[in-house]
Amino acid sequence: MRIKRVVSYLVVVVMGVGLLLPGNIALAKEVAENVEAGVVQEIIVQSLIGTRQMAGLTISGKSAEVTAYASGQGDIKKISMIVKLQKSVDGKWKNVQTWEKTTDTLSLNFAKEYSLSSKGSYRVQAAVTYYLKDNTIETKTTNSATKTYA
Repeated sequence: MRIKRVVSYLVVVVMGVGLLLPGNIALAKEVAENVEAGVVQEIIVQSLIGTRQMAGLTISGKSAEVTAYASGQGDIKKISMIVKLQKSVDGKWKNVQTWEKTTDTLSLNFAKEYSLSSKGSYRVQAAVTYYLKDNTIETKTTNSATKTYA
């Protein structure tokens, strides 16, 4: 009974992280199916190091507000972020502006304002690299919703 409760707890955690980090959705589904089928197994989820990650874009007139956020757990010694403002050109995302920011703390906030020079569809892409104390490195990329400057 205790093992089932632990596995159920892990399913909730994995599924919650799966919603925050899209790369984990398949793993969360697989874990949930195994628990429903009664299969008990040891689960190691290395991607739990990046607990929260977000990229945002707001356009008002010619001004684009670019935001990004990342946070991790206690095993992280450094977080590095590359934030890109991208424009859709012929169905492909082209970089308009790129920024980098690094911290030695467990969370990293980024906010910049950028003056748009041409109309079109834009998004923000944030690639976050987590450096762990055991020298493991993991990178997660997330995109904002697409916004239009008309």
